Amino acid sequence: TASHTGDSVNEKRTLLKKYYGSNLKALDDNWAFPWKDTRLVSKINDALQHNRPFVIGTIGSSVIAGHDNCQYDSFQNQLERFLKPVFEAFGIGFEVRNAGEGGGCGDTYQNQIWCVRHMVGDDVDMIVYSWTYFEAGDREVSKWHEMFTRWVLLMERSPIPIILSMNGCNDH
Repeated sequence: TASHTGDSVNEKRTLLKKYYGSNLKALDDNWAFPWKDTRLVSKINDALQHNRPFVIGTIGSSVIAGHDNCQYDSFQNQLERFLKPVFEAFGIGFEVRNAGEGGGCGDTYQNQIWCVRHMVGDDVDMIVYSWTYFEAGDREVSKWHEMFTRWVLLMERSPIPIILSMNGCNDH
């Protein structure tokens, strides 16, 4: 129902307010931006109209893989716990796929992007990329970010590319 949907969204917003405390600008910047993106709204609407789940894939280093962390607290599991009830309130399934690597198997931010469709599937709506710590000091990192973005947009559903950077780690 509409009221249940509103309750679920408001409940999540209340949790975010509690987490951010007095720093509501951070909350508004992080909460409002994605929902104003017409491409994201279109992808959510597409999932609803075609009765399929909204799928987010993640690629990157050990940080995105969840190493040195409880599986419960990994980025993907937190994202799924937080957003799945909101999507389900709208009647949409929600899934997050983790294709993070440790960086020790030869994968890097320069070569993992070419395998993204094989790692997360061609049916994703959004792909989150995070190689922040390995990119530090690379003055050409924007070139790799552009290649990631272009390659992702060529996929079947043309997923929304998201580059997740940790504060200040890519300062040159």
